[in-house]
Amino acid sequence: ESEFTHFLDGAQKVCRVMYYGLSPVVLAHISAAMIERQDREMLHVKPEQMVSSLVAIGPHDPEMKQRFADTECDRYESVEVDQPWSPIAVGTGIRDRVGTLRKDMEVEAASQFDKGRLLVDGPIGQIAPRLRDKFVVGIVKSHEKLYVKSPERQRAVFSLNRGERTSVFQRNQRYCTYLRIRSEPHREPLFGVVRLEVPATTEFLNLIDTIAGWILAETRPLSLPDPRYHVLPYPIHMLEMHLKARQPSDAKFRGILGI
Repeated sequence: ESEFTHFLDGAQKVCRVMYYGLSPVVLAHISAAMIERQDREMLHVKPEQMVSSLVAIGPHDPEMKQRFADTECDRYESVEVDQPWSPIAVGTGIRDRVGTLRKDMEVEAASQFDKGRLLVDGPIGQIAPRLRDKFVVGIVKSHEKLYVKSPERQRAVFSLNRGERTSVFQRNQRYCTYLRIRSEPHREPLFGVVRLEVPATTEFLNLIDTIAGWILAETRPLSLPDPRYHVLPYPIHMLEMHLKARQPSDAKFRGILGI
C-alpha cells in the first residue's frame, strides 16, 4: 500500500480573446491545490489549500492594462519581447508567463503542507527548498528530453519492464530515477515511464525502492478516460478533475470582454 498522505497539482485554462495589433492577448485561469488522504479516503480541498487567479496576459501597453482594469480579471500581466519582435515571440512569452504563474501557485499551495508524505505532480525544484526537511516526492509524466546521455543508458530506460526502474542519478539538488509503471505491447518506448524526483539526501536514497512501490500502488484504479492514464496516479487525476471543474467556461471567457 502507498503511504502518501497528500497530493499537489496545478491546472490552467488559456483562451485567446483578442489581438492588439499583431500581438495575441489571452485570458488564463490558473490554479493549484493540495488534497489530503486519511484512512484511505480523500478529504475535500480546504479553501486555504487552493489558490487560483484569472489573469489577462498580453503585450506591454498602458491601454491594454486599462482595458482589463474594470473586468473580472485579477490583473493584467505584460509580456516584454526581446528583439526581433514577432507575434510568435509574444505567444511564446505568454506561454512562459503562464507556466511561471502556475509554478508560483503550486509553491504557494505546497506551503500549507505541514506533515505527512506529499506527492507533487511535476518537478520539485522550486517546492523542495520551500518545504525544507518535509517528505516530498515529484512525479514527472512527460519527457521533452531525457536526462541520461549515453545510448546504453537511454536503451536501459526504453527497455524497462513494469515495476523496474533505472539506477539513481543526481540532477541539481535532486535524486532521480526513471520508473515504468505500466507496460502494453506495441506502445512507444516511453509509454508508462515516469521520472521520480526526491531531495538529494541519504534518507530518500535508501527509500527509493519503497517510494517506487508506492507510485505503482497509486496507479490503481486506472485514471481513465484520461489519455495519460498510463503515467497518471489516480489521486492526482482526482485532484486535476476538481481543479478543472472550477475553471470558467468558454462562454465566461468571452463574456468578460463582451465578445
